[in-house]
Amino acid sequence: MLKSLTQINACTGISIRFTGNGTRISALSVSRNGSRLDLGTALKDQPDLETVMAALPAGAVVSLNFTGKGILHKAADAPLAGGNDLFMQLMPGAGPGDFHVQQFGSASKTFLSLGRKGDIDPFIDRLSNAGFRVVMLSFGPFPVKGVLEQLNQYGEEFSFDGHEITFSETKDWTGYRYREGSASRFAIKLGVDQIDEQLLLPYAAAFQVILYDQVEPAEAKVARISEQMDSLRQAGALKRNSAIVLIAAFVLLFANTLLFTHLNSENGRLMDALSLHSTQASDVTALADKTAKTEELVKSIGYSKAPEKAVMIDEAAALMPAEISLSAVELNPLTARHSDNPSAALFAGNVLIISGTCNSILPVNEWLARIRSLKWVTRAELRDYGLANDTANGGFTIIINF
Repeated sequence: MLKSLTQINACTGISIRFTGNGTRISALSVSRNGSRLDLGTALKDQPDLETVMAALPAGAVVSLNFTGKGILHKAADAPLAGGNDLFMQLMPGAGPGDFHVQQFGSASKTFLSLGRKGDIDPFIDRLSNAGFRVVMLSFGPFPVKGVLEQLNQYGEEFSFDGHEITFSETKDWTGYRYREGSASRFAIKLGVDQIDEQLLLPYAAAFQVILYDQVEPAEAKVARISEQMDSLRQAGALKRNSAIVLIAAFVLLFANTLLFTHLNSENGRLMDALSLHSTQASDVTALADKTAKTEELVKSIGYSKAPEKAVMIDEAAALMPAEISLSAVELNPLTARHSDNPSAALFAGNVLIISGTCNSILPVNEWLARIRSLKWVTRAELRDYGLANDTANGGFTIIINF
């Protein structure tokens, strides 16, 4: 996008031919449309410049080309030094200050084209005074070099609208002459579209302006025309720089907006987290109170975190000598009523009471010793031993704390 701001996106090529009876003018407007070039206003066989200017948009960029009688072309077989030395070699006796000069090189050939300032400048002045921006001046068919690859031209000779060009096998220009009435033997196509011979030079002249950075233009260097080109390109550069500043400001504003939105969102998230933390802290406190009350209630009904009661009873019973007979097993037995609430029962905590009979105290003591070896037993004692109803056996009670 930024590159498009520095490009010349539209140009009108105007080709003025000097004839024995005056001038013949052709014009073609060319505009850039993405990666392709579109052709616009097309004029040919116009007798005067005013008619052409009236058909063009005000302030249009113009690439001016001159051909025909009065435009001189000289060719040399080798590249020559530039400046007045080259001019004097090819045009001895002529004054270089009276001519606009175009030098065109192709491989080992150099073509020098000259147009008298007295013939050329009035056209430039009329266009400039009418508000048009003349940004390039060229002579002869040489601008066509930039568009040859677009044409259906395959041989070593190419003729169109009075111009006859010869090429080498490598498509280098080897010769040129102007011959009134010379024309192509077949329709000239620009890509797949046919183009009138008179419009080929206007198209080529406009093409080398629009693609100024990508092709080597055939042009005559004229100070005031070069200034127009530089001014046009600098205006594009200014637009690009302004666009860069605008984009940078937009990006900065967008970044600030994103940062502000993020910080605002983060602040909201932290506030929510703080509120949640406060709620959770309150919930934890309430849960701790509830747990304490539940534990108190569990203790009041004789429940504890000791090992499974059935397992404890099984383990104790497994150690019992065969001489002993069990009569009762009590786990956390009821001890008393609650003093504040007579209807509430109180249970002994973590106590296992075993009652039984045995014909001798020795097996009882042996069992007591075995019970004390269990890991979950904190204390075990024989509370009593005496004769039961049956005089042959003595009754006993063992109390086990865990």
